[in-house]
Order: sequence, then structure tokens, then C-alpha cells
Amino acid sequence: MKKKTKNIIIMLVVLLAVGGIAAALLLNPKEDTAEEPSSSTATEIIPVVEKTAADLSSISVKNAADQFVITAKQIAADEATETKASTEFSLEGFDGVALNASNLSSAANTVVSLNAVKQLDTPEKLADFGLDGEGEATLTLQYTDGTHETLIVGLPSSGTTGRYVLKDKNVYIVSSVSQSFFDTALSFVDTAVLAIPDVEVTDAEGNVSAGADVLTALTLSGKQFPEQIEIALNPNDSTSMSPNRVLAPIEADGNSTAISEITTALRTITATNVVQVKADDADFETYGLAEPYAQADFEINGEKHTVKISDANENKNHYLVIDDNKTIYEVPSSSVSVWSDAKLDKLRASYILLSNIQDVSKLTYTKSDSTYVFDMTREKNEEKSTDDAIQYDISATFNGGSIDYSKTYQPMYSAMLSLPILSSEVVEYDKASPIFSMQYDYFEGGSDVVKFYALEGQDRYVAELNGKYSGILRKVSLDDFITLLDRASKNEVLKES
Repeated sequence: MKKKTKNIIIMLVVLLAVGGIAAALLLNPKEDTAEEPSSSTATEIIPVVEKTAADLSSISVKNAADQFVITAKQIAADEATETKASTEFSLEGFDGVALNASNLSSAANTVVSLNAVKQLDTPEKLADFGLDGEGEATLTLQYTDGTHETLIVGLPSSGTTGRYVLKDKNVYIVSSVSQSFFDTALSFVDTAVLAIPDVEVTDAEGNVSAGADVLTALTLSGKQFPEQIEIALNPNDSTSMSPNRVLAPIEADGNSTAISEITTALRTITATNVVQVKADDADFETYGLAEPYAQADFEINGEKHTVKISDANENKNHYLVIDDNKTIYEVPSSSVSVWSDAKLDKLRASYILLSNIQDVSKLTYTKSDSTYVFDMTREKNEEKSTDDAIQYDISATFNGGSIDYSKTYQPMYSAMLSLPILSSEVVEYDKASPIFSMQYDYFEGGSDVVKFYALEGQDRYVAELNGKYSGILRKVSLDDFITLLDRASKNEVLKES
């Protein structure tokens, strides 16, 4: 036999042998080594509980963490109000506690109509599936007709997504049992602590939209604030400049950005979880709320509330309680720090007073040897005004004589507003005789008075707003403004248009 022919024959034999092995494997597959003894295919849908929410009276739950009862109240249909029949779920013993109705309904409906993806031959050792004794959770479904069914829920299944369930000595794999049945009853308490509605505004055409939030009042106190901070609406209603004013422990216009961030954080509060309901004084003591780390009393969009938080716990979270509510929540530091750790210097504007130039009808400056009086008149500019904002044409006079509004008065006013505060630290100073004062009178009524006092031995002045301490500024800043004021009184051009 030729060598070439011999090699071809050998290759054919090898191919036949390999093909035979493959055929044998296909015809005789390896036995299933899974531990689950199966009596049905994975694609089959097997009813385990065949009821509806309307059949349910209660679900008693017992697990390693808690024991509780979900109650089901059947609401009849009402033709008069066209209301359909429904089921209202609650928790036994949780009267007066805000519950998450959606979570309760969802959890109950996962078991009241329960299907399995697989039924197993009854295993010899139920413990291997977490089904011995009470399992991971025992659910007793009580029905309105007086009958009941018991489900023992075991471990997560090894081969299929879901859990093992034992019912009437039959073992199933189901995929829809709510995780809440393995938690405490507190998992059903609503974690939405506060949600203040928008302010509604209506335009000239009757269209309604959400307006800007209105912080009417805010008081920050607690261990974090040895001197409580008080903030209120700006009495001059100069909303285009600074809607709020700090009233204690100093007085100054507020920092609009910082106060807006606090308003947003307080307006909507959501907890990560609930740690206690129906708490008493001992519970508040335990969770550090008897003497809170920080407390905010506020009014936003017409709603008044009080929020208290504890010192940070080991998870860097805080315990929180609102108003007279007896529910104690847990919230992350990041959700409360904007107000609980607020600093006075950040809450006040970096200037003393930010009154809108259009609101001021008269300015009176007084120093030891002279008085400067600027009077303004204004007329509405119909072309520039809109439904949302009125614009005025303003003219100014000094001691009765006309001065240039845009080149003299506006630059002087801008320099006055820009007098920078270095610090809000309260210091001792001689209040007997101010070295300089400014009085603002407004078209809509009311006035503000700013006075400046020298700090002995320092190149600094103290500023007071309406008789209350406001802060410290450099002497040179005020001296430069007084020089500018002298020039303005002579109608000098301070800034070219």
C-alpha cells in the first residue's frame, strides 16, 4: 500500500471515532447534578395561592427581625361617587403613623396571587432549603370567609431566581415574594418626611405656574448654634436684591444663594429609613433628640414646621424628628448639613444693606460737620415695564439742586452698597458718638439706618444696622466712600455712561 493511501485511511478512522463519541454524548446526555429534585419543568406556571386582594382579611408575618400583621380593609364600590371597590392596607398597631400605602399593597399582592416557576419533589431535609421550622419568614394569609393558608418562605433558590416556599407539604420556587416580608414593620413606614407644595402664581392671562419659594422665617438653634440665628423676610420687600434679612445675633441683609439652598433642603425632607415610631421622651433621649445637635423652626410657602436632628451617629447619619411627630427617622448628613452646619458669615450678605436703587426715595448722610441729602423722584417707564417687573425713570437732586443720575448718583449708590464687611464677630466699641451715618427712606414707606463707629487703636469701623450690630469693615473703605460722597455732592462725573 502506498504511503499516501495509508495516511488517508488513518484519517478516516480517526474522524469516524470522534463522530461516534459526539453522537454518543448527544444520545446519552450527562445526568442533571442539580440538588433540586424536580417534578415540573422550569417553564411551567404553577398556582400556589389563588386569591385576590378582595379575599384578604390580613397577613401575619413572622421573621427573624420582627413579627407584625398587615390588615386589609375592603372598601365597597359606591355608584353615587363612581368609586370602584378596593382594598386598603395598613399595619396593626400603627394607627396615626404615616405608612407607605403603595409598598403595603405591593407586598400583599405578591403573595395573595402567587405562582411558582417550579415545583420540587418534597426533599428529605427541609433545612437545606431554609424551610424547617418557621423558615426565613412565615406568612399566614387570613381570608374574609374565615379560612387561611400558611406559607413558609425559605432561602433563595440555587438554580433559579426566586425563593423556596413550603405550602401544604409541597415545595415550590417562586420569584415574586416581597423583600419587605424579611424586614421589620418599620420598612412600611413612609420615609417622605416633608414635602411643602409650590407657591402658585397667576399671570395676567390667567396661567398658573410655580413661583419662587418664600422663606418667611427661620430660626436655627441647638448645640451647634450657641447664639441662635434668626432670619426673616426683608422688611423693605426689595426682592430683586435680597429677599431675606438676618435679624440675630446681628442684623444684615441675607445671602440669597445660601438662604435659598437652606430653603430647598428644608422644604423637602426624605429619610433613608425609620428607626422608631410612637417614640416617648426616653426614646428621644436615647436617639439624642432631647437636646438636639441642631434645630430649625421655619415657615416656607405658608407652612410652619420644626425639625430637630441628633449628633451624627456611627454611620455619619443623623436621627431626625419633625414637629410633634413621634416617628424618628434617619437621614444622611449630606441632606441636612446645609442648614445644621450653617455659619453666620455665610448666611449674611458680604455687605451691610442691599436695597434696590429703585426703592429708595431719599438718602441722608450725616457726619460730624455736615449733612448730605439726596432726593429721588420716579415715574413708571411703560415701554420697559413688564407684568413681572416695573421699571422706573428716576431723577435725583442734592440739597434741592439737580445732579446727573447715571453719571453721579448711580456710581455713588453702587459704591455705598459695596462697602465690604470683613467679619461678623461681635467686638466692644464706643457707642456714644457715630462718626458717620446713612439713612435710607423708601417710596413704599419705612426706612433703614446704618451707623459707623470707630474702633479705638485700630484701622477698623463697626457698622450698626437699625441699632443692631452688623459687622466690621476697614476704615479706608468708609473713608474712600466719604471722599466719593463729597464729589457727588458737587455733581462731579463719577463714571462715564
